[in-house]
Amino acid sequence: MARAFETYAHSFQVFPKLGLARISALLDALGNPQENLTYLHVAGTNGKGSVSQALYAMLMKSGYKTGLYTSPNLVRLNERIAMDGAYISDSDLAKLIDQVERAALTTKDMLGELPTPFEIWTATAFLYFAQNKCDYVVLETGLGGMYDATNIISKNKLTILTHIDYDHTAQLGTTLTSIAEAKCGIMKAGTKVFSVPQYEEVEKVIYQKAKEFSAPVCFVSPQTPTKYDGFYEVIQHEVVGEVKLSLAGIHQIENMTLAIECGLELGLTPAQIKAGIAHTVHPARMEMLKSHPPILYDGAHNPDGVSALVSSLSRYAPNVKWHLIFAAMVDKDIAPSLDILRPYVSHITCTTVQNNPRAMSAEALCEKAKEAAIPASIAPTLRDALSPLPVTPTLICGSLYLYADLPEHLRSI
Repeated sequence: MARAFETYAHSFQVFPKLGLARISALLDALGNPQENLTYLHVAGTNGKGSVSQALYAMLMKSGYKTGLYTSPNLVRLNERIAMDGAYISDSDLAKLIDQVERAALTTKDMLGELPTPFEIWTATAFLYFAQNKCDYVVLETGLGGMYDATNIISKNKLTILTHIDYDHTAQLGTTLTSIAEAKCGIMKAGTKVFSVPQYEEVEKVIYQKAKEFSAPVCFVSPQTPTKYDGFYEVIQHEVVGEVKLSLAGIHQIENMTLAIECGLELGLTPAQIKAGIAHTVHPARMEMLKSHPPILYDGAHNPDGVSALVSSLSRYAPNVKWHLIFAAMVDKDIAPSLDILRPYVSHITCTTVQNNPRAMSAEALCEKAKEAAIPASIAPTLRDALSPLPVTPTLICGSLYLYADLPEHLRSI
């Protein structure tokens, strides 16, 4: 059974199953390891991964034993669970999965179904961080917030909200209000909420929910961009001073300002915060895979993310027309994203994410590209699209899952 369970735990979860009953029963069977940890809980539509990575780096640079739980992974499942700058080892993971299996079978006996793969990974992360006595855990939600498995925690140190926009509407609702309500479900009684500026209807939800939780709210004020070095912004913070961001893109001003303000709230010094920002790494987010000619990878997969991407392209490479290599998931409405990309693209090569049951076929994607009036062709795989390497500026986007299909020599992870 162990091998079968491991295969199940490592499998791709096609359809998310929200709710806290399964994760609650699973963690009860494990002795509730999540209860004695200190969390920074991060939710949002776009930017939560970048903010999580920055906080993780800041806390490590400040001398704290720090855990990080994120999703999705890019290449290896181990990437989802990290501590003090290293992913969980295969041996540690195998031992923990054995423990979780026994608890999962108990859960199945109680509820009639196994916990989902995401719930199994969430429980494994809690076990790992508890056994290693982490000082802090940066906990990124998977989908939504209120009924996300990570929201089984009873308290957190800070509630952190990145930009909230349309995505996962089948699960979270078709309005910004319903999506914001789901994201705000991670709030805890009396715990301060930090948020970037939001749409008016989203801010209303944040204030309303914060009032229900008696939680103070701080909306950070990102600096107006004035200076950049290559694709990297330089900001001037009133407390921390001048900071060059290590993540590319104009949208990172907002994300890193949010992380900085959270760091200050935690009592970190300006030097510790600047060291953390300088060492923040987040592959597949405006990552320059090759400089001359540029090959740029960005995980933008919804209109909000694509809008942030083209804002950066307009700022750093205003006169460049990009050869676009694009893949997407079949449940994504990609027409709005293609409309946003059209003015910046000379041609689109449509491809398919490999070994992913949610992947849209290159042929279907090509038809949508033609509907968007973008000249299009098909490459069965990303390797085909990059062989030989393009001789014109190339942008790869549409899905984070596509990153695993990159030729190894182009991956930095």
